[in-house]
Amino acid sequence: MKNSELTIYGDSKSYFLSKNYFPVFDDIFKSYGIPTELRYLAIIESALNPNAVSRCGATGTWQFMYYTAKLYGLQINSYVDERKDLFRATDA
Repeated sequence: MKNSELTIYGDSKSYFLSKNYFPVFDDIFKSYGIPTELRYLAIIESALNPNAVSRCGATGTWQFMYYTAKLYGLQINSYVDERKDLFRATDA
């Protein structure tokens, strides 16, 4: 790993997670015609942590708020929170 890559990703955990997550993001973004550079937003929002929760209640890799997630069709109840599902949240 190069020092310049660590500067971009902030820490080595985000760097290694990106190797698994970015291909998922790229496939979904390409299917919708969205620029793949948007994938870096997930690093800014949550450091690629699907269990991240902000103090305002935004949850998951993409930091969806409850009502926004519902608007995009994500299921949230006492058993399931699809904001934490990498595939469903990215597709939303």
